[in-house]
Amino acid sequence: MKKYLIIGIFILGVLVLPQTTKAFTLQDLLNQVISLQQRIIQLLTRERITTTETTTTTSKPITCTKELKICPDGTGVGRTGPKCEFTKCPVAVIDETSNWQVIFRNGYQIKKPANLKALFAGYKMDVAGVGNLEIKTTEGLFGKKLEDRYSECPKIIGEKKDLGEIIYTLINLSGKEFCKIKLAEGGMGHSYGNYGYITKIGDQFVVVTFALGVATVDFSKENWLKAEVLMEKIVSTLKVVDSSNWRTYKNEKYGFEFKYPETWFIREAPDKKSVNFSKTKFTINDPDTATKNFASFYFSNLNLGKEYSAPRYVSPQEYFKYLYPLDELSGWAHGNEITKEWINIAGFPVFHHLVKRSDSRFAPDNRYMMFTNDALYSFILYTGTNQQPTTYESNDDVVIKEIISTFSLKDKSKKIIQADR
Repeated sequence: MKKYLIIGIFILGVLVLPQTTKAFTLQDLLNQVISLQQRIIQLLTRERITTTETTTTTSKPITCTKELKICPDGTGVGRTGPKCEFTKCPVAVIDETSNWQVIFRNGYQIKKPANLKALFAGYKMDVAGVGNLEIKTTEGLFGKKLEDRYSECPKIIGEKKDLGEIIYTLINLSGKEFCKIKLAEGGMGHSYGNYGYITKIGDQFVVVTFALGVATVDFSKENWLKAEVLMEKIVSTLKVVDSSNWRTYKNEKYGFEFKYPETWFIREAPDKKSVNFSKTKFTINDPDTATKNFASFYFSNLNLGKEYSAPRYVSPQEYFKYLYPLDELSGWAHGNEITKEWINIAGFPVFHHLVKRSDSRFAPDNRYMMFTNDALYSFILYTGTNQQPTTYESNDDVVIKEIISTFSLKDKSKKIIQADR
């Protein structure tokens, strides 16, 4: 508005004042002023209309169509903004360990790539066994107790302590502090790296160890660093055995259930009396199915079942007495190392029967058995032979014990008993 007043004064000076040199009447001056006033009013009115139209246009709400776009992670986003564009999808966080194999050691679990040895081989490194990965709690590391090694570690994340052959580094993996210890050795044309990652979980010190070797001619600092990155991704998955995400197997016919690892697969027999466990998915008409079973579960009705041509049983005590002295009496037991013991799992008695055969062509017999007054529930592990290998690992015994701890009977009046009493 101020600019139009200024324009008006300017016009007044241009149109009116110069005429003072001429003869004009007071009426002429008044007419000029009225004319100017009308022009100013017109200009002000035009500005107000234009401003109102602009304000109305910009303040008018924009209504977008109600459409939903499904993002890769399953969430949905709608249209928004002046152009009604779809909101950007959340950035997906890819967990490359989600499909890794879960292994169990001494009450802990950790994930590792199924092709771990091949990955290390890609870095020109040789790894013994299944990745030579171990989790230890009671043994020391490089000649010292775990707590002593841990106390020698630097106190600041990322700080190193180089003692020549042994290098300590305090690192953080998935929110947990680990003392990374590397013992470097060499000889016979090879370089060796023994690694230990120590942490404290609860009141217990735990170490994850790796042993790597590489021919001197293939030595590469870059490859060593890549190997360390891979090891630390593995170590970051370490945790106490957690059955909260395990699947549940329910047998309604015989009234029991138990949990098993979510990475395991099962196949139930048509008669519901047995279940096979595998670490790879069963396929229809798979000719190699037998080699993939590394464990099984069996249910036996002691009043109806027969084993080793035994007569019908009327009590678990008779069953037990008949069957298990068989170890000492039978010819196939000769030369074998036999373990028979009652152990306590989750508050109830479990009979562990282990036969290590002297002939490596035959797989050991390794089973855990639970008795009620009329039934036998058995978990059997198949370690395999050279002729018929399985995916059994020595610490799968730990997992079977954890599975047994989740075992429950639908009929709460039934009790697990010790059958030799």
